Amino acid sequence: MAVDVLVPPLGDGVTHGTLIRWLKAPGERVEADEPLFEISADKVDAEVPAPTSGVLVEHVRHPGDEVRVGSLVARIGTRDEWVQLEPPALRPSHSLAEQSLLGATLHSNPPAFLDELDDRPLGAARPPRSRVAVVAESARDEPLVEAAVAELERMGLAYERQRLRIGRADRLREFARGAPERAVRAVIVCGGSGGHLAAVVAAESPLPVIAVPRADEAGGLAGLLGAAHVPGGLAVATVAPGDRGARQAAIVVARFVAAFDPHSVSPLTGDPSGGFSGELF
Repeated sequence: MAVDVLVPPLGDGVTHGTLIRWLKAPGERVEADEPLFEISADKVDAEVPAPTSGVLVEHVRHPGDEVRVGSLVARIGTRDEWVQLEPPALRPSHSLAEQSLLGATLHSNPPAFLDELDDRPLGAARPPRSRVAVVAESARDEPLVEAAVAELERMGLAYERQRLRIGRADRLREFARGAPERAVRAVIVCGGSGGHLAAVVAAESPLPVIAVPRADEAGGLAGLLGAAHVPGGLAVATVAPGDRGARQAAIVVARFVAAFDPHSVSPLTGDPSGGFSGELF
């Protein structure tokens, strides 16, 4: 069974870093304590060693991604696990041993393995990993972003963070229209001006948008009322205000992405809420 590779502690008070580059590619053999990837945190670059020996099955996060301490970035397992996720025939080049392995697998279990091949031509690159965009309008919304990101990282779903403002129509339009090309499958808009930012993103993009209102002095009522005035016909849904809503939004989009791209999300098993206690609130 594959072993999760997590971001190690990066120093006192440091909770985030940026993945700079991978030193090993999926399918390569890696030894325990061998440098696996480089990370930058608090103006210091460091090489992170592999926690175990085996074959690098997949990269969960990519260069340029902001990663949280303790979050999932890769998996190390067996060659069979890598083959099932990344069939050798889809790679530009592979060894004779891998070709023999491919032939043996196709001969012994054609239906399941052929499902992995999809309709892509041999040698074609695997599509980019599906991800979610988490958007904030101002620093006031960053706590909501942190709550959503923590949940996405727990589930192993890739994401990107953006800071967008209603007044910067050109920047907002560039983000919304380019998101599908970056494999963004859904957008979580945290806070914003009473649902206005979520509405504009949805108007400029074909992607579903989930609005997370701020938990203000009125319990988030202002944000909920603002979201209720989003024009009909726009793909905007609204969740509970505050951190709880941010977590809800992350879980909803993760299940949405998993329905279309199961390889992009860790198995969604267990109840993230800890189970029903008999109390609704």
